[in-house]
Amino acid sequence: MDISRLLTDEVAMTGLLQRGLPGFRDGLARIEGCSVTQSRRRISRRTREQGAPYLGVCYALAVRDTLTGRLGSQSLYAKAYSRGASLDAYRAAWPQHCIVPRFGEPVMHLPEFDMVVWSLPNDPAMAQLPAFLDPVGVRAHLPLARIFAAEAAASGASEAAQVEAVHIVRHEPEEHCTARFSLRYGDERAAIYGKSYRGEEWRDARDCLAALWRQGGADPQAFIVGRPLGACPILHAVWQREVTGVALAGELAGPAADALLHTLAVALSRLHAGGPLQGRAEPLGETLDTARKWRKKLLQAEPRFAAPLDHILARLEAQEDAPPPRMRPIHGDFHVDQMLWCDGRIALFDYDNFALGAPARDVADFVSQLLCREGEVGEGAGIADWPAIAVRFITHYRAANGGAPDDRELDWYLRLMLLRKAYSFFVRHRAGWPGRVRRALADAEAGLAALPLTRPEVYS
Repeated sequence: MDISRLLTDEVAMTGLLQRGLPGFRDGLARIEGCSVTQSRRRISRRTREQGAPYLGVCYALAVRDTLTGRLGSQSLYAKAYSRGASLDAYRAAWPQHCIVPRFGEPVMHLPEFDMVVWSLPNDPAMAQLPAFLDPVGVRAHLPLARIFAAEAAASGASEAAQVEAVHIVRHEPEEHCTARFSLRYGDERAAIYGKSYRGEEWRDARDCLAALWRQGGADPQAFIVGRPLGACPILHAVWQREVTGVALAGELAGPAADALLHTLAVALSRLHAGGPLQGRAEPLGETLDTARKWRKKLLQAEPRFAAPLDHILARLEAQEDAPPPRMRPIHGDFHVDQMLWCDGRIALFDYDNFALGAPARDVADFVSQLLCREGEVGEGAGIADWPAIAVRFITHYRAANGGAPDDRELDWYLRLMLLRKAYSFFVRHRAGWPGRVRRALADAEAGLAALPLTRPEVYS
């Protein structure tokens, strides 16, 4: 079996981690369940020739303490190397990580897989993460006086409030971590979200969140966000209030889908017209260089992808001399799972990829995500017809923007975004990834023709 497939096999890794990790192999804890929550494949000259880490995997373990019989959990982050490079990586990592987890050790070595394993809250690149995720340690850094009622704050909420629970929403090892904090002051309770970053990215996230909050307050048709609560430079973290709603994806399969798509298209149009001026504008040449990189790495992973990749790249390069699009604020990672439906408004999340770019990129990004989405059940609505939903979204967005983007521009960005989706399927490297890549590449070759558009004028 290919080693990367083995390391992402939940059933196989349950036994392999049990037998290989200290704190587990000695019988102190028994792994009763193992889920792969994330995986990231790398392919380069360094991974092939110098033993650089070629695979990162996050495991969520359900663990039974054999002494007390209690069931608990433990999250792990593993990096797989080659050429024996994990030994030096383990030796370098051990002195830097000493937060003892509930199960296992802070950093562990599995030489039989050339792998180093970190136990959360230890992270190879985020030294502040243990304090961020600790209910006691984080309390001093929370904006408690801004969270609870004014009278509670005046009477000492910042000293008396308690953090009842910290729940990890998403941990991108070595990059960022989002968590939900359940707070209590007397009979008053609140929930906030915090996001801690590896470096100084928190500054842009803070400014972007504030700009979106102002726009949402002034414009009833714009996106809404959880109220900003400031930032903590020590933890590289941004805080915001919780927003309650239902997942937008499920609602798009229901009877009110068309009205929701109109609301979504108008909100995106408002963001493009006056959203946060964050990030940089990427010249077309850089975009094409990135597309060439995706092609190169996909070919290294699977040479049989050569024909569709060459066709897609040729279509993209044909527009290299086209006039640059007008740069506007764009979200940069616009897909349905970033949003909630909240009583007539749409709440938007994830502020890490805002940039100045072509609005057509966000539109194409949204459409590409729908085309690559598995047909899933919307609550009470049956199987969602994602391609049809994508077409209706394009129609509503164009209606709100004087017909823009035109077919030529949208076709170009849709091919680009579908190529990116194909590359992301390889990077995630989960079971069945070659088939998902092939389907995304087939849609990228077709461009707008992959959609059941009512207008016939698709550029060939």
